[in-house]
Amino acid sequence: MSITNSIFDTDAVSRSSDGSNTYGGALYLSALTAVISDCVFTNCQAKAPYTKHGGGAITVVGASNVLIERSAFNKCFIVRNDEANTPRNCGLGGTIQVECTDAQKTNFTMRDCVIDGSYARTNGGKGGVIYISGNKVTVNLDSVAITRAGNKSIGAVFNHGNIYLVSGTLNATNLLFASTSGTNSILVAGGTANIVNATIVDGLRGYGIRQTAGTVNVLNSILWGHKLGGTLVTGGTFNQSYCNNQDGANLANNVICEDPRFRYNEPLPYALSSGSPSIDAGAFDASHAAGERDLAGKRRYRGRIDHGCYEFSNRGFSVILR
Repeated sequence: MSITNSIFDTDAVSRSSDGSNTYGGALYLSALTAVISDCVFTNCQAKAPYTKHGGGAITVVGASNVLIERSAFNKCFIVRNDEANTPRNCGLGGTIQVECTDAQKTNFTMRDCVIDGSYARTNGGKGGVIYISGNKVTVNLDSVAITRAGNKSIGAVFNHGNIYLVSGTLNATNLLFASTSGTNSILVAGGTANIVNATIVDGLRGYGIRQTAGTVNVLNSILWGHKLGGTLVTGGTFNQSYCNNQDGANLANNVICEDPRFRYNEPLPYALSSGSPSIDAGAFDASHAAGERDLAGKRRYRGRIDHGCYEFSNRGFSVILR
């Protein structure tokens, strides 16, 4: 299946009674191969009063192979459609839900995409932006910008995550995750998360990364400006090297704790300014891990690359969607 140059505006799926799960506000993809390119999803939603619901814009189930590229998601969300405080109500993925059985092999890739204003407002919600579950599920985020995400779920803020990994594998490269609210930016409760050249910053509540189980590998990344801290690890295996983390330095792993000195101006508000300690502070010749280009489409230098999703340049910027 191929979808291109399409607009999904205020698409919704809703249940007003108990007994039926509700998934995929705009698209429900089951056991298929799909390419979605150059599309816009706006105000798409999935809602239900009591039962499981998820994927404000897209739900992927079954053994599928899905590619989404050069697309934008604006204010997609999941919400309970009444104020019943019931433990059965569980929302999964304000914008994207990828959930498969452990026997189903699924590959889901987002490339050159923007997600803005996504949220979950539900009791026990997991994943204000993306929810991932399934031992054979692989989710790849390649040059994706996530901004102003929120998880407005009932319960302790640190028990939720705007990206919520239950099982499977998350590969995030050249990821910008900025100005999130309501909870942690990323919560890993199982599986493996590989995070390379990410800028995970300015979480208004919670941690940049919270881990309770599984394995997390972080390389060449910036975790800065989060209210509770850059990371909180209470279980599993956490590996971090060549990073700039607000929680403190670890010289053995080449981790520093210094103000990244972002530009904070348009068009790239989290690009590095001249004199940033994150310039040329990444792993030597790690461009193969981060890809040849950064989030803005700028070619990365050979040798020691920079921390974060943007390679430093003093020649100005132009945003390129490949």
